[in-house]
Amino acid sequence: MSGFDISSFRTPPKSARPMVRWWWPGLDVDKEELLREVKDMDDANLGGGEIQAFTDGIPREFMNDPEYPEKLHRYRTDYYFETVRALLDEMKKRGLTLDLTTCSGWPDNGTEIPLSDGQKHLYMLAVTVEGGGKREITLPTVDDLLRYRADEKANSPSPPRLGPFRPAADDTGILMENLKLIGVSAARCAGEPVGVVMTHATDRTGMLEKPVDLYPFVKDGALTWDFPEGTWQVFCCFAGPNGNSSHMAAKEDPSKPAIIIDHFGKRLIGPYLDRHIGKGGFDEYAGSTLRAFFTDSFELSSPWTWTDDFFAEFEARRGYDLRPYLMLTSVPGNDSMFAKMLGLKTPPMYDLPDGVGDRVRYDYQLTIADMFDDCFLGGLKDWGDRHGMKSRVQCYGHSMDNLRAFGRTHIPETEQLASNGVIDFLKLVGSSTLLYRQPLATSETLVWKGHDYMTTPTKMKVAADKLFVSGVNQLIYHGMPYRHGKMPFPHFYPFHGMFGSFMCRDNTLWEAIGKMNLAIARGQTLMQSGPIISDVAVYYQKLDYVAGNEAIEELTGGVLPGFDRVGIPSTGHEGEMGKEATPEQARSNSDFRLSHILLGAGYDYFHINEECLLGAELIDGCLCFGDAKFRALILNDEKSITIEAAYKLKTLMDSGFPVIFLESVPDKVPGLLDHVKREKELANIIDGVAAVPQADAAKALLENGILPAIISDSSELMPVRRDLGNQTLWFIRSASPESSVTEVKLIGARGGLRILDTFRGDITVPEYFADAEGISVKLPFAAYGSWFLLSGGDLPEATGDGALMSAFAACSDTGAALKPINGWNITGKSAVEGCEDIDCVRFGTGDWSDDETLKSFSGTAVYEAEFEYDKPAGRRVFLDLGRVGDTATVSINGIPAGTALCAPFAVEVTDQIRSGVNNISIEVTNTLRNGLVASGAFKNGPSIGGPGPRELAMSGIVGPVRLVAL
Repeated sequence: MSGFDISSFRTPPKSARPMVRWWWPGLDVDKEELLREVKDMDDANLGGGEIQAFTDGIPREFMNDPEYPEKLHRYRTDYYFETVRALLDEMKKRGLTLDLTTCSGWPDNGTEIPLSDGQKHLYMLAVTVEGGGKREITLPTVDDLLRYRADEKANSPSPPRLGPFRPAADDTGILMENLKLIGVSAARCAGEPVGVVMTHATDRTGMLEKPVDLYPFVKDGALTWDFPEGTWQVFCCFAGPNGNSSHMAAKEDPSKPAIIIDHFGKRLIGPYLDRHIGKGGFDEYAGSTLRAFFTDSFELSSPWTWTDDFFAEFEARRGYDLRPYLMLTSVPGNDSMFAKMLGLKTPPMYDLPDGVGDRVRYDYQLTIADMFDDCFLGGLKDWGDRHGMKSRVQCYGHSMDNLRAFGRTHIPETEQLASNGVIDFLKLVGSSTLLYRQPLATSETLVWKGHDYMTTPTKMKVAADKLFVSGVNQLIYHGMPYRHGKMPFPHFYPFHGMFGSFMCRDNTLWEAIGKMNLAIARGQTLMQSGPIISDVAVYYQKLDYVAGNEAIEELTGGVLPGFDRVGIPSTGHEGEMGKEATPEQARSNSDFRLSHILLGAGYDYFHINEECLLGAELIDGCLCFGDAKFRALILNDEKSITIEAAYKLKTLMDSGFPVIFLESVPDKVPGLLDHVKREKELANIIDGVAAVPQADAAKALLENGILPAIISDSSELMPVRRDLGNQTLWFIRSASPESSVTEVKLIGARGGLRILDTFRGDITVPEYFADAEGISVKLPFAAYGSWFLLSGGDLPEATGDGALMSAFAACSDTGAALKPINGWNITGKSAVEGCEDIDCVRFGTGDWSDDETLKSFSGTAVYEAEFEYDKPAGRRVFLDLGRVGDTATVSINGIPAGTALCAPFAVEVTDQIRSGVNNISIEVTNTLRNGLVASGAFKNGPSIGGPGPRELAMSGIVGPVRLVAL
């Protein structure tokens, strides 16, 4: 990296712009309209789109038309591929980028996929046998399984969580033809026998004694075995395709179901991509205009995951036969996407004493993760390498080592809906780029449940800032609706009334969004300019990032304190069964708590997993792997660790490298094989190692000579650094809704210092002080404020200081209230059909949503007034509007002063204002939310998770409005 490039900063390349998910109503699209929308993307400073052609959200009257499927279901037909090629031609001319999803809807599916290549599940029945001699038992058949499942569903206390996926045909047809008996085992009951549950979480776990594989004793549907004394249960396991299909898919053949592919099956994904992308003949665009193919989060709904050859794969990878223990791996709901999304934990159906069941279940989930990496992710990456394209994948949704999985992709992607978008979860993808040397990490963003049409420029900035500090360097918005000429407003917006952001020229804030995109593109240009620098590694070896009630941060669930109305529910703060968590519950999660301890102390930590730890080398006192050069390693309340990792830790500690154990030192090894022997070995390896309280994590780092990235008096500042060769890029964000001026020391910074203004493209030289430790600078942080700073040599010359001084004005405790002589006149034209315009309303500052006349208004309203001011000589004057919903454009005495897109809502008015009477005009634009609520556009009840009617959005100039002289 040669250093900062001022030309690409001021005019970012289009490849550095944010992109958008582009929703199509299947293939009911017109080429000319699509080309218009490509122009919209370019005009709004978007870098391109990711096509998602699916059927969810199409108006019922369209679906009821018997001739409509012919237009809707043309996916993978000549029409689809010709349309994509036309878009690629236009995007190539404009320098934009297109990503293709690997299918219509998700997970990966297709009408051409046979059931034999589809998702596979296990099913089980149990027979109780009183032991004490040889018994011949007629085993249950598939017919018995069908009857049992039908009875269970009929009497289930809650319906099965199948989500948007459903069997392709009735159970009878699928199971009778395809299910096979693959395992028979038995175990003596340690208590009363417990029946099998498949469609809902069990309310009690059956305790067993050591199980036995009896499959070799089965002949012609009967089991013959000499049962010892006691009550036994015989478990019969059936495996085969479950026929799950995506009901969202636009299809090549409308008469067939879109079968979900087996994501753990061998040699399936390459031919699949040949059919879905390779068939299009896109070679001339591959790697440039056609950048990547995209696979969404793995929302696989399964009562019990299986795939062909699993027994053999398990034994080869884990070293023992799973067959006798197979019943232990059934945890109803555990493999459902809903359980993962809500952070629900259900007990296993059956267990063994002394933790044996947990060990087997860990081995089972680890094998699933391994096969997913090898068969699916590896297949995606190999296909991309052969065709000059990149795989872009969201690696979460079922059991996997997220870091290792992200590392198997070309472009790892996270999202702010998963795990409520907490920074520690988002840092997994940033960590992947550091460890696996991936230049780009993307995120599906601006997507919050129940808060559609509430995305503002301020929330765009905060969302981007959280991603930047997590290591993400490109945003993918969720998303842009296709403007269907025959569909009423909001055209094809499939998540209307649910979640997502309305990125469309019908959005009242469309012009502001374009300006925000340019600012975010400048930020992304900076964040793509070099690898992350991080001194602290936090060990991560979980197979499932646990979300749920720990996730209380600003903007989780779409709620931004200080910029949303008090009392608005955040559906992101969900705990067990969707209940909202308290802050105390949130802080009880160990990973979440450590994240904020480290960030609050100024440490910009990232994660490392076992794979990278074992491959890392100690070089000049740093733990090096990929681009990582860690100076300390933290294990946070880890209960178990492999022998291989333990030896690596011992080697590091013996070499004097800081390894810090928080709360506990692991005394267990994961997995079943030889675990007693291995745990004795582990005890010898870690003998004498002590843990420190988690609350002392920062203190322990300091005692080991590891300074934070920044030092300040605030615990709300979060840093990240990137290596630009002879320069260091710093990004620091505030998580506070309160304004403050804070002195920040940039530890290790050398040379000079510049502030990089992403909104104006300006370079500012602040006042700073350098010493042996680094550079100190006073920075004004308005609500959720952030700064890009550049230290080092060969720094660019200053061009302007408007952003810095406006922030100082917003953070100033001086200033005089602007007092209109006769109050404010407000006029405005409604952007929502059926809602009234505003005409000469006399109104002070305050939230429109609290006023009967204004609460139904969405659009642009103009505040006009006269005021008196005694302009001070030789000083710069700023107008600070306080809080605004959502953007403000200011003119004084007929002279434009500027637009405030987000906090701080302050503009310089030195050249516009005069002593005496002044005329002021402020154009304020809010979101569509309030107008849509008033017009009855939301017809599906209250917002998701909300307790009552849909909440209104803060709108208008809330204030206080001040004139500040600096």
